[in-house]
Amino acid sequence: MPGEAIQHSTLNIQHSRRVVITGLGIISPFGRGRDAACIALRDGRSGIKRIESIDTSALNCKIAGEVPIDAHQGLFKGFDRFSRLALIAAEEAMDHANGRGVVDPERFGVIIGTGLGGAETLDAAYRRVYKEGQARIPPASIPWSMYNAAASAVSAHFGAKGPAYTPVSACASSAHAIGNAFQMIRSGQADMMIAGGADAPLTFGIILGWESMRVLAIDNEHPEAACRPFSADRKGLVLAEGAAILVLETMESAERRNAKILGEIVGFGITSDAGHLTDPSADGAARAMRMAR
Repeated sequence: MPGEAIQHSTLNIQHSRRVVITGLGIISPFGRGRDAACIALRDGRSGIKRIESIDTSALNCKIAGEVPIDAHQGLFKGFDRFSRLALIAAEEAMDHANGRGVVDPERFGVIIGTGLGGAETLDAAYRRVYKEGQARIPPASIPWSMYNAAASAVSAHFGAKGPAYTPVSACASSAHAIGNAFQMIRSGQADMMIAGGADAPLTFGIILGWESMRVLAIDNEHPEAACRPFSADRKGLVLAEGAAILVLETMESAERRNAKILGEIVGFGITSDAGHLTDPSADGAARAMRMAR
């Protein structure tokens, strides 16, 4: 994928301040909640289907991994769709971790990666100006569409006054967010972090742009079979939306409050290919893994 070719991340370096995962939240094409996603994975079900939220009559590709409308309808109004998805997943993650009010707000941060940010807001604004000929767009269009909008919304929602920002590095964005949050806690800059990723790129303009690169797997009649990245006869990728959020904290904090530990992050490696825009280098990924040992 564009940009992904030069971004690789892996996790695995020892340090005295141990960092653990105590919360997980997901909203995906399977619906709201980590249980919905896990059950679908165990059952081998695909989340790819015909797009319902936009008019696809002028598009060649009419399929995607779309979050069901009833999974987010009416929740966190006033934000772009990708920020709403991030807020929903963050709520579940914080509830799962029982993490509200357990650390000093100034030692609590948020890092949420994204590939395309507030695509829904931008698409609507451009349509209003260029298609409908209107002279004005909603005054909140800029703060809603900024790449850091989701991180800012989550930070404000939970009163997290520590680091709050957004890595933007294509499909590596979420891995970078988790790795950076890990480093924040390990180095002593924070005691708890909300970290993960959110994207909602299913707009007419974004899909048309991906079509132009001729990388989409267009199988409108069999959407569940379109996305087969590890098959020898794969035909391309399929766009999707959703959010997945982790709560990270120190091992000491988790043990002190008897929190259930889901896993431990022991390192992070990051490299750049400095090469082709869309053709990734295996060496770049291998170097990231070696750095994380």
